[in-house]
Amino acid sequence: MLPGSEAYFLVRSAAEFSFEDELSFGGRFAAYPIGARAVLSIVPDFIIPLVPFILGAISFLLFMLLLKDFGIRQKKLALAVLIASPSFIWLFNTLNSASFAVCFGLLGFWLFSRKSFARVLSIPAFIAIPLFDFTIGLLSLAVLFFYGFFMLKRKKLLFVTLAFSIIASAAYYGWLVWNAGFERVMFETGATGFNAALSSFISDLGAGYGIGIFALILAVFGIISCWDEKYKNLFVFFSVSLLFAAGFFLPKAILLLNFFIAVFAALGFNDIYNSRWDNKIFRNFVLLILACGLLFSCISYCQRFAAEEPNPGTIKAMEFLESLPEGTVFSDYGNGHFISFAGKKSVMDGNLWLAPDVNERWSDSQELFNTRDLEKAKSIIVKYGIKYIWIDSAIMQKKWKSQEDGLMFLLKYSKSSFKNIYNREGVQVWEVITE
Repeated sequence: MLPGSEAYFLVRSAAEFSFEDELSFGGRFAAYPIGARAVLSIVPDFIIPLVPFILGAISFLLFMLLLKDFGIRQKKLALAVLIASPSFIWLFNTLNSASFAVCFGLLGFWLFSRKSFARVLSIPAFIAIPLFDFTIGLLSLAVLFFYGFFMLKRKKLLFVTLAFSIIASAAYYGWLVWNAGFERVMFETGATGFNAALSSFISDLGAGYGIGIFALILAVFGIISCWDEKYKNLFVFFSVSLLFAAGFFLPKAILLLNFFIAVFAALGFNDIYNSRWDNKIFRNFVLLILACGLLFSCISYCQRFAAEEPNPGTIKAMEFLESLPEGTVFSDYGNGHFISFAGKKSVMDGNLWLAPDVNERWSDSQELFNTRDLEKAKSIIVKYGIKYIWIDSAIMQKKWKSQEDGLMFLLKYSKSSFKNIYNREGVQVWEVITE
């Protein structure tokens, strides 16, 4: 299977395509973007693991055609920087909704840049993007607006495309909110603050799909080389400014920004090479360091990417969980998709948006993790009908300082209430003993 928990969610929800999800949050209205699930539901099972690579190849080709249309001379170098970028590696090496959205976005921009009737076909492409990923859809429409506003004399098709896309997105997501209700998530799912935002932006600082620091340095040189002609490239500078600012608050903006970074990094590399140097050996040494830096960022990220969940221990635990009788499983919400893939109901999973009673479930989950009061723990267990408890090494490190803390204390010493039925490769499964 491909890395990342979202891949398991998409495979499961595509195989059981419905607007009612019986496993997520113990049963809920499927208030998820419909695009990826709908496409995967008609794709043969043996092709599904290849879908990310197919989308990557199509996106690579479309980006190459766009570079040709925009007259970028350093397109080979830009393509090389793109392929080696952590964002591109993440995007097209695991199954996720964002890869569909980015691919449709590139297709939409390529069609929109045509001078023939094919330009009209960009309308359904842009309409489709928010159905795969709302954030990427919104940002793609913003970039399209900048392109049409600054680059086109006739703006009728631009406004028609924007109008249809916004209306279709509002209708679909309005329907989701109408059926699922809306509850704003009131808890933080990760670290906050400027340092955390910077760490999620720069791949070398540990971002899941950030920008490589050396690519960013080259891109700065590329922007400087084009600064004198900034008024001829207002579309590019407005788009980059928007995506750069949004990237600190909406990480998926980085996936779109990465394509601009690849172009500017190529321009920066070329500008350094063609600049007047007193010592060409020193120039070549600087370029070698920058090239090795790009390669190092790529290799370093690939090592982290290969170590992502699920690991072999998680896979075996899922297989064991699948063999158990029906019952709701309690764990950290990050394991929710793995639990649902094993055919068991989860108390919470990663689909927090429009989830039922999401804040109450979060509060109860944290209380259950941290309590050493058996009666309080039992009241929460009964409330959600919990039959099994999944504990892994990541939860132990994140939730407790020792194995005598919180829920772990109860699991170890309340033998009349909990029974350990699985303990292998860093994963424990406990069964709740009911009277």
